[in-house]
Amino acid sequence: MVHVKRAVRVASAALTLLSALPAHAQRSKAQCAEAYTGAQELRLVHRPRASLEKAYQCAAETCPEWMRQECGQWIRDAEAAIPSIVVAIQDASGRPYTSAGRLVVDDVEVDMATAERPTDLDPGEHTVRLELVGRAPVEARILLREGEKSRRVVLTVPEPIAPTTTDETPPVVGADRTAATLRPIPWTVFATGGAALVGGAVFAVFGASGVSAREDLYACRPNCPQDRIDDVSGTFTVATVALGFTVTALAATAILYVTRPSRAVSAGGFGVRF
Repeated sequence: MVHVKRAVRVASAALTLLSALPAHAQRSKAQCAEAYTGAQELRLVHRPRASLEKAYQCAAETCPEWMRQECGQWIRDAEAAIPSIVVAIQDASGRPYTSAGRLVVDDVEVDMATAERPTDLDPGEHTVRLELVGRAPVEARILLREGEKSRRVVLTVPEPIAPTTTDETPPVVGADRTAATLRPIPWTVFATGGAALVGGAVFAVFGASGVSAREDLYACRPNCPQDRIDDVSGTFTVATVALGFTVTALAATAILYVTRPSRAVSAGGFGVRF
């Protein structure tokens, strides 16, 4: 009876194991197939680092033999194709630079202490940037080819940025100052300007008078006395001359104002501090 019960328990456990094996095998098979396909796709787009990770997965013991062999070859291919760089940081004299800073490769920070150890990257363009306190950043752009190992990238640290100095001494007004330059208005500008005003007034008076007298002639034409006609003509002549004088005086005023000379004025006296 005891043997029967033990046989039943062993059979039950075996059945349990057998029922579980197909599901586990199916999961492993799907994972292997996914890793196998992913490794192939990444190889085609020249991403050997990601392809290497997938190749390790499909080369696992749970994957079929033929798949493990092919993925094993892909592992060797990816390891040979992955390029790498070593970063050398030096000062202007070529000596190694060991002070603190921040080294960034493609937006990923890298420990400066291990910068001269190979850093794996994918083929293509990359940016190496060094950021230092008190100095301008240094940046290098490189193009890596497949299989290019330990490409040396040299970053030369620039000189420190000179601090901006400010003079804290308050400014002095009226003492030890450079002479100021002035352009005073000469008296000739006022003279010609005044003459233009007078000429304008004469033109206005005689012009208005001439217009009024000419309207009076309309009443007597065509038998107006010659002396009245001569008076009107003389009035307009004076107005015309006054207008020409006014224009000439205004032009002279403008020219004298624009071309007035400069004069240096020394700032003497006692210094006043603000």
